[in-house]
Amino acid sequence: MKTSLLFLLLSAFSFSAFCNSPEPKSSLYMSSETNNDCDFSKYAPVTGKDKKCYLNKCWAEKKGIKVSKEGYKKKHYKKEDVYTWPIEDVCIPSAKEQPTLKDLEDGTFLYKYSDREFRGTPNRCRCLPGSTLIDTPSGDVAINQLKEMDLVYSISDKGEKIIVPIKITNKVQISAQHSMIVLELADGRKLQVTAEHPSSTEKKSLDQYAVGEELNGSKIITKTIVTYTEEYTYDILPDSETGTYWANGILIGSTLTTFSRIIQ
Repeated sequence: MKTSLLFLLLSAFSFSAFCNSPEPKSSLYMSSETNNDCDFSKYAPVTGKDKKCYLNKCWAEKKGIKVSKEGYKKKHYKKEDVYTWPIEDVCIPSAKEQPTLKDLEDGTFLYKYSDREFRGTPNRCRCLPGSTLIDTPSGDVAINQLKEMDLVYSISDKGEKIIVPIKITNKVQISAQHSMIVLELADGRKLQVTAEHPSSTEKKSLDQYAVGEELNGSKIITKTIVTYTEEYTYDILPDSETGTYWANGILIGSTLTTFSRIIQ
């Protein structure tokens, strides 16, 4: 039963975070690869000559494998060989159930959640300060005060503003010296957020926006890096097709979107 569920899971869905659609990541999170230690945070999957999937070129070369292709060909997937599985760039919620995991010693981990197994990056929760104000039908509410089934505003797949319940909440304890970016817009809106938090497009993280670019209808006038001194960060997943919500008046995505797709 377990293997059949796994086969259906991996064959039925085409996730944006699969190996065949790598995204560039922030230089804030990329360590040097010249010190013989590959970067866990650089999500740029490749296919090796051995037809296995690697987190990035450095990890393939560290194993003595030459890269044959950027991205990953799904035809190489073998359910009995976890190293041929696609790699999810995933945030694991801390609430309710903790997935078991195994370090595959190649920059990825094997996760198990509700009898479903998948291969993913180290826990990639990129979240918000607890005081961040979320747009709800009852007015602005601090994100650390929200709970599952509370109502928030989101965007439908047709671009309409809708009211939906919160599907998942997440609270993550972070390490000291955690860095965040602060984006200030020309219209006065300002947001402090972990750099790689997804924007509302799911195709671009917030740190990939430069000063002068437009975000939510207003130009970014300043972008600074700050040290976050609180103990926890927070995120929510609205129960909508897009998983988007307004934080300090800025429409953003959720780190929990990929995880939600995996367990469905």
